[in-house]
Amino acid sequence: MGAKQKGGPSTSSGRMQESHSPPMHFFKAIITSTIRNQKLKLPRKFSRKFGNELSAIATITVPNGRIWKLGLQKIGGRIVFVDGWQEFVEYHSIDSGYFLVFRYDGFSKFHVRILDKSATEIDYPWNAPSSDVEPHSDEESPEDHDQDDEDDDDDDVEIIDNKMFASTHLCRRQMSMKNKRAIRAATSCKYAHPSFIVLLPGHKKNLHVPMGFVMKYMQGCSQVITLETCNGKKWQVTFSLKERRTTNKIRISKGWRGFLRDNNLGAGDVCVFELIKKKATLLKVSIYYADPEKKCSK
Repeated sequence: MGAKQKGGPSTSSGRMQESHSPPMHFFKAIITSTIRNQKLKLPRKFSRKFGNELSAIATITVPNGRIWKLGLQKIGGRIVFVDGWQEFVEYHSIDSGYFLVFRYDGFSKFHVRILDKSATEIDYPWNAPSSDVEPHSDEESPEDHDQDDEDDDDDDVEIIDNKMFASTHLCRRQMSMKNKRAIRAATSCKYAHPSFIVLLPGHKKNLHVPMGFVMKYMQGCSQVITLETCNGKKWQVTFSLKERRTTNKIRISKGWRGFLRDNNLGAGDVCVFELIKKKATLLKVSIYYADPEKKCSK
């Protein structure tokens, strides 16, 4: 790659694509290793043709108008999307078997369309405002100072999967035998309602709900959600949109710590959330403890 100027191509390249040149199209099939490695290698022909003109930051525009900034690296002669790529994947619920069709307009600017396993274009998440802020220039919103949002980050809860498919997160994380036991117990059950499953880490801030699950099942849900465990006890929590850097997160925040405390939940425990009611939103929570000494609520 040429001189790394943010926001534009290297001026040293004699092969820079002029603004009137026709765009180049290419596609990438998403395979298991793409998900596991958390990076996307662009085609060799594209890398040879445009590698010297690309800057260290590429802009990716999706059909809903959202603009993403992804870091580029040259690895083994290939141009690779790195920084920000995993957030892009998670935000759009991209999985193995998906196809991404790119259009390159020059000047490190790409457009992309995302096709799912049925070869049909996905329904894109909410159209958040585009931003020219670089990944490390994030500004806090007043929401960051809420009592339950102190020291928030984007990895509060490990999403196993929102469709009970093989986990893309678990393949890159070492699991204890207790963790595996809880996960097997949770995934072996049949659930009558739309559901998602999470593996809890050590900290207890908030719960990030899979964006794909929200877009498919929870649009129009109330901001106050009731969580009900299998013994009939209920807790009220807040359901909200959290805007962060290159991605938005849907999360359960206020009330979440109390739910964890009251149910003696900790690192390695597994929860399955079933959407029972949408209008007066009710999520049934089945709990699978990693420690067999604990009493499971299911």
